[in-house]
Formats: sequence, structure tokens, C-alpha cells
Amino acid sequence: MSKRLDLVHVNLENWLLKLQDKVKNYEAPEEEPEEGQTIPDFLSPLERSVWNKLQVGQGPSHEETLQVLKDECSSNLAKTKGFILDLTFYQAPEEWAKCIRNYNIIGEPDAEGNNPNFTHILDLDMDDDEVRLRAEHMRLDPTDGVVYSAWEIKERNKPKPIKYDEDGNPIEEEEEEDENAPKKLDVDSLVHRVEDTPDMI
Repeated sequence: MSKRLDLVHVNLENWLLKLQDKVKNYEAPEEEPEEGQTIPDFLSPLERSVWNKLQVGQGPSHEETLQVLKDECSSNLAKTKGFILDLTFYQAPEEWAKCIRNYNIIGEPDAEGNNPNFTHILDLDMDDDEVRLRAEHMRLDPTDGVVYSAWEIKERNKPKPIKYDEDGNPIEEEEEEDENAPKKLDVDSLVHRVEDTPDMI
């Protein structure tokens, strides 16, 4: 939806992927700092705190998660293009609404004390069997954060149908490069998210 409408997709997972890329692509300065000087940290205090926790198998605290969402919603890009705030990690009904109201995630109240409002709120609901069918075996591409269902992975990686001549011999066709054609997925490079395990579902 965010791609179709050209909106910023705000959620914790996307932020963590960007943090991972920032650390991975960081190049330390070649020159040594002068005596008495230190190299400034290339991560913000929030990023550094979360990164240190990730290194020991922990995740961001509730307060850090709220700060991440607040920062993302108030970014220049989100203000310019608009955004979709994805709060799927709140399992209990109404928890997401309390979170937004209590912590002013999408903006501070105006002079009269009125909170900013969303243009739309989507509450996705389906029966358990349908959730299992769609969600089990989903995989995430760590390079761009796109999630693929088992069905889509299978469809993308289908071999091209073989054509035969009148005698039943397979016809070898030269493959033409189509820039718009969906690329095959490297299944081994896709990540199994913890929320897509059968127990979690």
C-alpha cells in the first residue's frame, strides 16, 4: 500500500533494517584524530542504544520503540509525502490507540488541546485458518524489507514453460531481458521472521 500510494511506511522493523544498513555501510575516517579529539559517533544516541542491545540478542525497549515511531512520523519525508503508521505489534484491542494518544506519536496537540487525526484507519481482520494459510512460511528480503508469501516465492521462481515442436522435441528459445519482469528470488537469502513461525501465528 505504501508503494502504491507513494507514502512512507513507518514501522519498527523498517527502522531496524535501515539501522543495520547504516552500520554495515559505515566507513571509518582514514585520518587519526588529533590528540585530545575523538571521532564523533556516526550513530545517534537512540541508534547506538538499540544497536548495543541487538548485539546481545535483545530488542529496543518500549520507550525506544515509541521514540523511533515518533521520530519517523515527524521526519521531513513523512511530513512531505504522508505516511502509513504500521502498529501490527500491538496485539490487544485498543492498545495502538492508547499508544498514539498517550505519547503523541503522530504530533503534539494544538493550542486547543486537540490531537492530530489520521485520514484513514485500517483494521485488518480474517479468520484463523486464512491467517495461517497466508502467513506461514513468509520470508523477508533483508536488502529492501519486502516480505514474500510462500505462494509468491513459488510463483516468482517457476521455471519458464517448455515449448515443443511438431515432433515433440523441446524448442530452445533465447531468453530476452525484460526490465519490468519480476526477478527470481534467492530463497536462501530470505529471512524467516519470528512473527511468521507457526507457534506465533
